[in-house]
Amino acid sequence: MLSNKVLDWMNKTGFPLEMKTALSFRKHSFDVYQSHCYKDYDSDKGREIDVLAIHIDQNSTGITDVSFVMECKASKKPWVVLKGEVLSDSYHRLNSFCIASDKGREAFVDKLMDHGLEHIRDYTETSKYAGYDFRQAMGGDHDPAYSAAVGVIKACLGYIQDRTHDLPDRLCYCFPVIVVDSPLFECSLNDSGELELQEVQRSCFNFSSYHPERVSTSVTVMTKTELDTFANDAEKIAVSIRKEFTERDKELFDKLRNRT
Repeated sequence: MLSNKVLDWMNKTGFPLEMKTALSFRKHSFDVYQSHCYKDYDSDKGREIDVLAIHIDQNSTGITDVSFVMECKASKKPWVVLKGEVLSDSYHRLNSFCIASDKGREAFVDKLMDHGLEHIRDYTETSKYAGYDFRQAMGGDHDPAYSAAVGVIKACLGYIQDRTHDLPDRLCYCFPVIVVDSPLFECSLNDSGELELQEVQRSCFNFSSYHPERVSTSVTVMTKTELDTFANDAEKIAVSIRKEFTERDKELFDKLRNRT
């Protein structure tokens, strides 16, 4: 039957992975958009990101904005996160946590300087254990891991710029994510100085690129089997961010209301 042939073709594309990613987030408090268009400010062209999930809060003022931007990579080849030593305490806690708008960064730094991170401190600690590189194993000259990381960061930047264009005071916190449907490994040196591989379902790596200024952050990478768990964790992170910046949110909302 023709329908069976179409299904066979669909299963060989990346669409099933994108659909599963979107479905996992729709089960939680997220507005989910597939094939979301954003402006690539480097090239001044429109591009697409596979899945955009924006956290929903019925009591939100619209000031605090938490989103997860996801690039889905369907491939039979495995993926590898290279890991070294744990980062020192001097690592940039916000940069490693997510990509933030100017006002979002300001609110984060103010609370950090006042030792006031009550709700999200534990989440900001996890990137201390991030890897330093991400590769597709057994690949050729083209590195899809690098292009995926650059693409998802560009999409985060494009989303934040869109959200702050008419409302510069918005507290945006955007998380770049790569979802794969083949095995994922972490690679490190053991105590004997030999390479050691460990298969995992979720990992993260620190990544920097220029757009045109240098942007550094931690990118989460996971297999499709981890999607439901991650979506649940993402909702907890979003709720914690809203709790963390409740007072700043109110201040900025009152400022906006008085201005209008």
